[in-house]
Amino acid sequence: MDSPVATSQIMIGDWRFEPALRTLTRGDEVVTLEPKTAELLTLLASKPGEVFTRDQLFDAIWQGVTVGEDTLARAIMKLRKALADDAKKARYIETIPKAGYRLIAPVSPVGVPRRRKRNRSFALLVGALVVGIVGTGALLFTQQPQTASTDQPLARADDLYSRFTRTDNEAAISLYEEVLTRRPESAAAHAGLANSLVQRTFRWPQGATGAGSVRDAHQSGLIDTPQATRTLARAEELALRAVRLAPNDGGALKALGLVYSAQGRFDEAIETYQRALAVDESDWRVLINLSEAYNMTGEPDIALETLERAYSGMMTAYESEPQRVADWPGDIAVLIGDYHLEDGERNDAALWYRRALTHRPFDEAATSRLVSVLSETGDAEAVCAEYETRIGPLPACN
Repeated sequence: MDSPVATSQIMIGDWRFEPALRTLTRGDEVVTLEPKTAELLTLLASKPGEVFTRDQLFDAIWQGVTVGEDTLARAIMKLRKALADDAKKARYIETIPKAGYRLIAPVSPVGVPRRRKRNRSFALLVGALVVGIVGTGALLFTQQPQTASTDQPLARADDLYSRFTRTDNEAAISLYEEVLTRRPESAAAHAGLANSLVQRTFRWPQGATGAGSVRDAHQSGLIDTPQATRTLARAEELALRAVRLAPNDGGALKALGLVYSAQGRFDEAIETYQRALAVDESDWRVLINLSEAYNMTGEPDIALETLERAYSGMMTAYESEPQRVADWPGDIAVLIGDYHLEDGERNDAALWYRRALTHRPFDEAATSRLVSVLSETGDAEAVCAEYETRIGPLPACN
């Protein structure tokens, strides 16, 4: 039998737990867990009532990471605080002296386990993102490593690259090359130039119509031309150099993962993105890239779960970098809703469309999709009325 944690949401005592979003909900109370704390709760909930030894928990959650002996104790303390639990009168997490910990609260699934569809088409999601995220044109996110504010040419190159136009991209390439003549050991410049060359390859190929995403470029054969092969080979050299110079830089690893994806080496891309996540497990930009790579390897369910993690990471990052996160949460929420709708999970789809509308109220795409889902239950009338009062006629309401 599948563990209750295999579902998108589970009840743990009085709390509704969404592992992908790392949230606990009880009535109007919502608590967002830290990544490791959420992993700890997910693991304990996978086998309620069973004692997990300290070694088992360390191996499962902090594998390959050097941490102190008190790390687990602090994580348990944070989890108890989130659950409003008391170690002396435990209702959720029980300490078994000299043994370990176990979850003693009842655990039950909410809804039914997600069905696995190995041959699901992802075209709807890719198309929605290409149209919905203005200026990016690609699902794979190509953010550079963090640039020091004192390096004006490099900062300028990053800014030009992020505008996603042909002229700006070419200007960024020139600036990155200029930086490298002065600072040949700049990992950020190597990674930025690699990203720009990948973008040039699939968006603006010479003598051909470009593609809106790496996925579309593969399908149209743009990546298979001799010139594209040479350009991507150079991009690979640059990205590898960036990683050698800064092996623990998430931006450098993202650039290398993007090159591998453009070359069709998706297994290597996944491995590289996972290395980037070892640096920052909540890096939503890496998670978006990783989601697409999983989809390209025929694992759409893992792709969806990863996309949900990306959304959660955006929510965490928004407080510190609102301009960089910008409209991404709304677009990703629509994508996730589309995914659930394609799977026949209409309630989950409606939930995600509503989330999208919390980021961009009256967004036409999210509102139209929500209306489509609610029309079968007769609950769309209120949504249509409010939209038409505030904005105007909505075709989906006709």
